[in-house]
Amino acid sequence: MKKLLSMVIAAGALLGAQAHAADEFDLKIFHVNDSHSYVEPVNTFLTIDNDKYLAQIGGMNAILNYMNTHSEGNVLRLHGGDFQTGNGTYFNYYHGRDDYEILKELKFEAVVIGNHEFDHGNDFLAELVAGLKSGKNAMKVLSANLKVPFENRLTPMVDPYVILERGGEKIAVIGITSGDKVNASSKPDKGTFFTNEADTINKLVAELQKQGINKFIALTHQGVENDIPMASKVHGIDVWITADSHTVMGHQLHKLGVPTELDYPEMAKNLDGNNACIVQAGSTGAILGELNVKFDKEGNVIKCEGAPQIIISSLQTANAEELEPKKKEAAMKEFSKLDFVSFYDPKKDPSSELINGYINETHSRLQYLGMNNNALCQTRVPGEVCLFTQTEQIHGCEVCTSLSYVLAKKYPGAIILQNAGNYRTFMWPGKIYNSDVNNVLAFANNLVSLEINGEELEKLIDSGIESYTKNPSRDGSFPTGYGVRFDLDYNVTDGKFISNLEYRSADGWVPVKKDQKYTVIVNEYIATGADGYGYLKTLIDEPSHNAKDLGQTISYETIEVLKKDPKIDKLPASEMFVQKLTLKK
Repeated sequence: MKKLLSMVIAAGALLGAQAHAADEFDLKIFHVNDSHSYVEPVNTFLTIDNDKYLAQIGGMNAILNYMNTHSEGNVLRLHGGDFQTGNGTYFNYYHGRDDYEILKELKFEAVVIGNHEFDHGNDFLAELVAGLKSGKNAMKVLSANLKVPFENRLTPMVDPYVILERGGEKIAVIGITSGDKVNASSKPDKGTFFTNEADTINKLVAELQKQGINKFIALTHQGVENDIPMASKVHGIDVWITADSHTVMGHQLHKLGVPTELDYPEMAKNLDGNNACIVQAGSTGAILGELNVKFDKEGNVIKCEGAPQIIISSLQTANAEELEPKKKEAAMKEFSKLDFVSFYDPKKDPSSELINGYINETHSRLQYLGMNNNALCQTRVPGEVCLFTQTEQIHGCEVCTSLSYVLAKKYPGAIILQNAGNYRTFMWPGKIYNSDVNNVLAFANNLVSLEINGEELEKLIDSGIESYTKNPSRDGSFPTGYGVRFDLDYNVTDGKFISNLEYRSADGWVPVKKDQKYTVIVNEYIATGADGYGYLKTLIDEPSHNAKDLGQTISYETIEVLKKDPKIDKLPASEMFVQKLTLKK
């Protein structure tokens, strides 16, 4: 009798455990964001056992192979937007066709529209959307808060959400685009606007809950700095797959010498008091996000964990030299001890014929220009830490200054004044090809010259800094270039952030004179008043300033100079824009 009772109790316990397990639902989400037309692996510094290496990580072939070999269970593949424009080489060759074909090759099921998708207007975006939504592995293109005129071609092509089913469970993915970012930095057609992000989410969640859906993902392109506070202001959202801020998350990356402020995932509580997990995966296809979420039977998150996957395809010394075989083998062994690091061998591991076709065609167009002997950081705002050299950049953007110095050789005596957002990535030591310049100067913006006096010059620089201070997420507006230098104090209240403004004359540095005329070279993007440069547009519209389009893009002119003078110099701090920096107290 006792034996029979024990068997009954054991069977009951087993059934209870099975019922408990059946009540739970596990979901894996692979995610990429802000890939910006990048196809190949990108360079970065990684440290293991106090040894520093130059590594190539990510790339679309490596990401595809990883997802294909780790797709057990219930899996979603999502993209956070800004999938095109950024890598000047690939985008300028293929104009987005490779981007939408590769996203489908990677079998992403949905992508949210990012701000850069509007860089060339609604009709161009409609072409991209049509490519994403047609043919094999067609995708859903999302943006719930996007509103376009009824007659606009884009109107019927974008969905507010998609419902994906895995393991008998329905998951709603809602797309959200930052309207402020689109309007500030891109070129949407007249009449295009965006509804409030949080209100849009709450409205859709309420509608979809009535249909019995209890699992919600917000696929957003508005910056993690906006998503984290918004998570507590909306109902129902369990997971935030974020984008736009290019944020590398995950404290485990500290083991590789990569500084991160946010963990992967960050946790919050939604307006219902339930868990919400928030993630982002850097940019340029360097990192693949892998998030594992466990839901209870009510659709609430009970566990959320994962990692930014670092997929290495090449290791060199920190000076970009080949490693000795034994040293390389030892380094790979140490890296492999970390469960978020793996290796991809382009020569042996599976790869995509389609992706390889684009890579090979692109390589056939490369032109050797010369040498760069230094790593040149791309930090938009003075005081930021360069992610790849882990050094604080007090004086501003190194690659911006160095390439502006190259351009200044074409225009002797002129001041090169650009927005930091015009420079899209860093440069590594080694051989320079036209692709390297195009990748940094990715936007096909013509150069524009104008003549202004010293008082106007000072006000113009201040206006670019003020645009950033009013909206720090708009760090691309920060002024950079070559030919002037100044002290910067963020604590002023009158909008006059700079002092001791000096001009680089043929005889050296001299104070800028208020009534003296100076030739300034800008780009056509900020010349229209974009990125907070309304004062620049006012100057250009005044005939006395003799503004004129110089007829060539900044990347073209920079490459032409390098063909004749084949080197890029890392300039000393004394040649950079910011000399003395006083941070906000």
